[in-house]
Amino acid sequence: MSKAAEFRAAADSFVADTDRLMVLNLKHLGYIDSMGIGVILSLLKARHVLKAPIIVEDIPPKIKRLFDMTGLTPFIQETKNNAI
Repeated sequence: MSKAAEFRAAADSFVADTDRLMVLNLKHLGYIDSMGIGVILSLLKARHVLKAPIIVEDIPPKIKRLFDMTGLTPFIQETKNNAI
């Protein structure tokens, strides 16, 4: 729970900066709960409204399965090396 809040606070400063590509690298993510998924979803929505993409890279297989199960995968844009 505290990590999701920390991540959200850190990411908020980049969300409105549409001149920069926002990239989430999940290589070292071993676990994500519903709060973490909610933070990612809110970032995706905020950037969508601003017409600014978020690129997600290095999604671990078990996290990808969770994104698939929760319906988040269609909204995630991955780098070409990690296409879903």
